[in-house]
Amino acid sequence: MPGGLLFPWRILLAPYFTVYGFDRRGRGQSGDTLPYAVDREIAILGEPWSVPAELAAHVSVPALVMAGDASLPFMPDAARVLSQAIPQGQLRTLEGQTHEVNPSVLAPVLVEFFTS
Repeated sequence: MPGGLLFPWRILLAPYFTVYGFDRRGRGQSGDTLPYAVDREIAILGEPWSVPAELAAHVSVPALVMAGDASLPFMPDAARVLSQAIPQGQLRTLEGQTHEVNPSVLAPVLVEFFTS
């Protein structure tokens, strides 16, 4: 599976789903121009650390929003606001996880969400 080593969660989800993934690092609207600039990607997203609640309110399907409780404080806060803005939003806080979630913690949560 391409990218299996880079994204081990793909391997964990493959028995349940067809899994597609892509590596977007440096290939957002800031383009492929080197060197990659996080500032350009963030500028495209809007106000730093803002949640696009108005846009999220238009999501018409169930959505799972996750954050690790060991992340920087703004991350779980943003996840909470986003999950509340989505009409069928569900918040799941992953205990002991940072932004770099352990795939063995992430995969069962995704399987539960997509199969329930």
